[in-house]
Amino acid sequence: MTTTMLSPVERAQSIAGLIAEESEAIHRGGRLTARAHGALVDTNLFRVSGPVSIGGEECGLATASDIAEILGRADVSTGWLFIQANATVYNFGPRLDAHTAAEIYPGPQSVVAAGFPVGETRGEVVDGGYVVSGRWAFGSGSLHADWFDARVVLYEKGTRVTHRNGLFALMSCLVPRDNVTLVDTWDVAGMRGTGSQTYCVEEVFVPSRRVVPMWEMATGISAPAFRIPALSGAHVGFASLALGGAWAALDWFKDLAQTKTAAQSRTPLLNQGTTHQVLAQSHARLRAASAYRQWVIELLEQRSATEHNVTLQTRAEARLAVTSIVDTALEVTEALYRVAGTTGIFQSSPLHRIFNDLHVMSQQLFARPFHYENIGRYLLGLDYDRSIV
Repeated sequence: MTTTMLSPVERAQSIAGLIAEESEAIHRGGRLTARAHGALVDTNLFRVSGPVSIGGEECGLATASDIAEILGRADVSTGWLFIQANATVYNFGPRLDAHTAAEIYPGPQSVVAAGFPVGETRGEVVDGGYVVSGRWAFGSGSLHADWFDARVVLYEKGTRVTHRNGLFALMSCLVPRDNVTLVDTWDVAGMRGTGSQTYCVEEVFVPSRRVVPMWEMATGISAPAFRIPALSGAHVGFASLALGGAWAALDWFKDLAQTKTAAQSRTPLLNQGTTHQVLAQSHARLRAASAYRQWVIELLEQRSATEHNVTLQTRAEARLAVTSIVDTALEVTEALYRVAGTTGIFQSSPLHRIFNDLHVMSQQLFARPFHYENIGRYLLGLDYDRSIV
């Protein structure tokens, strides 16, 4: 059976073993290996969430989340890159005209990298488009991307452009790889395989057809797959990825328990009460977090089908769920790491990689602990920061 005859989830399952084999090399090399990259391309997984018109499959949040968990169980960095690629094709694919969409996404290898602005980024309004300059960090996928999202504040004749609500106009400008300079800043303990380098653009002209408002919902799209806010969907995907990593840590720990007897101990790990307790508690906590993940996916899908724009209440529920699920995955992995002893401390250990990957992931904005306080204030009717819900 060819991969084109398989569902997206089945395709992810078909390459999970290969990705797991490549995991250490991905980590040490700081990027996808040729085998891993080729597998994602061959299975069309880089654009599976995108519109059918550019080769996507409009797979929906539930399917994308399942794929993220499957790939995360094989290698967390690879799962992250899957989510990153699909977040950008989901965001840009329906909002570009047909000619430009085909230019940006000509094939299954096509990826847009998107980083976070560092300092001032600006797009000066000129005839036919914008002149763009700036620097963006955390550019996941930058080592295999063809295009880069240069997120800028708009200026016209040297003055910032503002909306009627007083907020600055923020735009995503798509810049080809040849106009981008990469800076090797990704020297990190975990998520090394994402190759999330910094990228710079200096006074590059970007035509208006390759510029869209940042994270605005697509208009005129009837497909249910595109009604969920792009950031909410991506963050649920990251939570699924964290679950995949934690399940992989649990799998590794169960295998270890079958064979290990610690130095200076007469009792095999298999027969220790601490092993039994942490194993059962970890299993239960991951099952509960998985059920929470499923609930929030169903909530987002149901509300997006009935609400013109997903309401603040729904987004708050999603934000709380994502933060809690990532916390659970991290805490489970920490507990397993503690009981595994020195076997898990070496760079070659899958548990060590997962431990570091999930710690780095938990430091990202979408999973920071301050979301508990912010959502708690929202639930009590107090002032809160709407921008991070």
